[in-house]
Amino acid sequence: MLLVAEAASSFVAALLTQTFRAEADAQGRQLAVQDLSPLLTSDSNGATPFAAISLIIAGILGTSMMYLATRNRTLAVRLTALVILAAGAGLLTAR
Repeated sequence: MLLVAEAASSFVAALLTQTFRAEADAQGRQLAVQDLSPLLTSDSNGATPFAAISLIIAGILGTSMMYLATRNRTLAVRLTALVILAAGAGLLTAR
């Protein structure tokens, strides 16, 4: 019996299943695969955690760059830059 956790990494789970199934077939055995942590039905490829982490990192980098670029500017310029950054990030994310 092969135990996998597809929610941790669907690629690794598929790779392990394929590898062990080929070996079991070569030996003339049946392979039973049990998924201990299946993916959610709403997230069929497991991309949600990756997307969330990517957005967090992009937000931190974007605001850090904005701070460095507007460090010596007036509050109005800094707020305008913040609104532009937020709108741009929202449009890219919705796309």
